[in-house]
Amino acid sequence: MHRRFLFPLAAGVVGLLAISPVFAAEPSPAKAGSGPGRATTTTATHNSPTTGTTASSAPPQQQSPPPEQSAPPEQSPPPQQPSPPPPSGGTGKSSSECGAPQTNQAPAPQVGQAPQSHPAGEGGTVDIERASPTELRVAKANPNNGWQPEVTGPSGPRITVKFTHPGYSPSLIHFAASMDQAGRMIHTRVQSCG
Repeated sequence: MHRRFLFPLAAGVVGLLAISPVFAAEPSPAKAGSGPGRATTTTATHNSPTTGTTASSAPPQQQSPPPEQSAPPEQSPPPQQPSPPPPSGGTGKSSSECGAPQTNQAPAPQVGQAPQSHPAGEGGTVDIERASPTELRVAKANPNNGWQPEVTGPSGPRITVKFTHPGYSPSLIHFAASMDQAGRMIHTRVQSCG
């Protein structure tokens, strides 16, 4: 019983030892050329002195790895366009460059009360009144000297006013105000641009 098991095992080991020089001598795919390497199969036979049988062992076929594919060329980023020249009389800042917004909160005005005045940065102030339990209204925009106000959102849950001062820095002030869901607090946001 043990001989039947050990004999094929010994024949397989001898077969592997016999073909190891073949694998060592086979050129690598990178040196052999552009085509893939050949698969090789070797059979070894061994006669047993006690049983007189012949066993053959064939190792599994090995295939050479496919040739390495070259990586696609890296694409360079597009060249950056030069920034446009500043407008005449300006300080060189673009009107799209805005600073960090300044936020504030205070108790919200009540319906029927006098309007509240809220600062709008260098642009001036905005007087806000309560139009209804859920809406605010711009009562008046008070610009500082040289600034022009434009009420862009006169009433509603959120009101907005824009102050402009062409040729100066900042040249634009955005003012916005809204109430919290409970209607107790008013939140203002002021952002300077340009």
